[in-house]
Amino acid sequence: MTATVSMPPQQNPSDDADWIRRTKQDLRAKLPGLNRIWTDLLAAIAARRDEIRAAEKAGGSVIPRLSYTDIAAGKVSAEMRAAIHRTGTVIVEGVVPRQQALDWDQQALDYLTLNRYAERGNDPSLAAYFGALKSGDPQIFAVYWSKPQVAARQHPAMAETRAFLNRLWRFSDATEGHPATRYFFDPDRAVDYADRLRRRQPGDVSLGLSPHIDGGSIERWLAPSFQQVYRQIFSGTWRQHDGFDGEARAVAEEFPAPHISNFFRTYQGWIALSGQGKGDGTLQVVPMLREALAYFLLRPLLEDVPADLLCGARRGKAQAISADWHQPLLDCLISIPHVEPGDTIWWHPDLIHAVESEHRGTSVSSVIYIPGAPLCAKNARYAAQQQVRFRDGRTPPDFGRDDRECGFEDRATRADLSELGSRQMGFAPWDVSKDDPARRDFTAACNADMSAR
Repeated sequence: MTATVSMPPQQNPSDDADWIRRTKQDLRAKLPGLNRIWTDLLAAIAARRDEIRAAEKAGGSVIPRLSYTDIAAGKVSAEMRAAIHRTGTVIVEGVVPRQQALDWDQQALDYLTLNRYAERGNDPSLAAYFGALKSGDPQIFAVYWSKPQVAARQHPAMAETRAFLNRLWRFSDATEGHPATRYFFDPDRAVDYADRLRRRQPGDVSLGLSPHIDGGSIERWLAPSFQQVYRQIFSGTWRQHDGFDGEARAVAEEFPAPHISNFFRTYQGWIALSGQGKGDGTLQVVPMLREALAYFLLRPLLEDVPADLLCGARRGKAQAISADWHQPLLDCLISIPHVEPGDTIWWHPDLIHAVESEHRGTSVSSVIYIPGAPLCAKNARYAAQQQVRFRDGRTPPDFGRDDRECGFEDRATRADLSELGSRQMGFAPWDVSKDDPARRDFTAACNADMSAR
């Protein structure tokens, strides 16, 4: 049975530069063979780069893709599961019917038009995420409570897809022949995490996002809770790191800062409401998880990096991946292959991703952002704050307080929530009557945390 992770107390000194210098010194002291480790890592990345490029040259992609029908039938192969673990990303086709996705796209447009979104200008906080957007021509829309968004998040097939993907993680301490005594998160029960929608127009050049990683910045090196997540990498055994081990990750705490998420996502993701692929201003990823993660975590420890620098990590900002420090990883960046309305794509929270700088296609590139959002104590506490904001139409806790939807017509209300949606929002408890004892206690505690404050 895997040993319980010991979680040191969280710290948050005000002098980041001094803290970085001292932490890097400590980490280097534990890696006397860093040069050898680095040489091995570079060779592994070069091999993966050649594999990625060969697939692209042949007209394919290393990004795995499977059908929702295989998930529903329990027919996903071990090879497919291994590919998802290796690349940190997957396309799931046909999660909702094509026409349903197209209807949601039209309903979302109707909602924006009815409430004169464009005339009101962009949410100023969007610049913190997406840079300078044209105030009169938004591409990312700071709305969270439209009826199609709520419907997509509570769709049963989305719940089944997310549960399958969550089960690719280690979510409890159960081992073969030994039942769980602790759950880190519940893979089959979700917390609603309201996010924005994207409707990117052909020709747009305002929404490009340079390569980055969300879900933390300087915490990855400095916070004891995150050091536990990456402990194999920082001890020099990067090949043993399991990015899908949820024990430490589900409780890791980010440093307080504007626009930093206080939510545990097993995956970032979206559902396509229009067809889109390479050249359509859509998602790009570096489809390798362990090697890329080890590279950007160990890169600041090399001798050519200034003592107080973490190579693109700054408090309160996403981890930047740049040519100055991470060129071998950028050599592996690819656009996702074409997806159809109703398809979904998911990527690991530690995966490098970007958005194409220009939409060179001929039609709107439209998605609803929906992450993997499993039930756990951290997410339950977030839900308790979010449900109050849903009632009033206010902006969810993780986002800049714009609150523009308070006065919007045709906004979703509790009457639009299904039984599943009510539970995901925390308005109704999850049933624990048939759970094993460890899961029953875990879920009951989360139910209590999700009660409205």
